[in-house]
Amino acid sequence: MTYIFSINDGYNCIKVGSSYGLIRNICKGPCDESEPVVFLERFVEHSDLFTQPLNSSDLGILKVPKLCGNIESVLLSQIECKFVKIPYKEYFVIIPLLHQFI
Repeated sequence: MTYIFSINDGYNCIKVGSSYGLIRNICKGPCDESEPVVFLERFVEHSDLFTQPLNSSDLGILKVPKLCGNIESVLLSQIECKFVKIPYKEYFVIIPLLHQFI
């Protein structure tokens, strides 16, 4: 499958390891054959949006309050999932894209 990643809203919310964040920049690796590097700003924390009839995290749906303010680099291959970020009250809700699970 082909995925589009960008620094623009709508294309920049991702999961890396057990945390979630926004892509802030994408750079080509040091050599032409090298893997691209993604500069990521992680969300400070995440929690369930709802807990009944099951935890929303079981579906990959999470509530995230704010970003940490630090930028770090990860390899493109470390991205596990792409998300949609939707404003909700004073938080954002992130929802995984369905086509990634087919």
